[in-house]
Amino acid sequence: MNARSIALSCEGESWLTRGRTLAPGLIASGVLAVAAAFLSQHYGAPVMLLALLLGMAMNFLSSEGVCVPGIEFTVRTVLRCGVALLGLRIWVVQIAALGSRSLWFYFRSQ
Repeated sequence: MNARSIALSCEGESWLTRGRTLAPGLIASGVLAVAAAFLSQHYGAPVMLLALLLGMAMNFLSSEGVCVPGIEFTVRTVLRCGVALLGLRIWVVQIAALGSRSLWFYFRSQ
């Protein structure tokens, strides 16, 4: 193995093998998200509500089968990154609302 393939491996598993393992669950999660967004646009219901209802209907995919590793990855990693990015967006919007002068005072005090 060269240095590049070692850097891309995850616990001895190559990134290509890991991607093949995660792909069915990632695709199922993506399809569910797109379906929730589509239904939200056409029926005017909140996206989160429709995603929750669709997730409850498709719960059987997470119990056994080829989708389990991808769904677990989506729940752990992708959802956490989404929450962190949402928090960052709110923080940036609040700082921008305060104005550049408050930002200058903040960095000056550090």
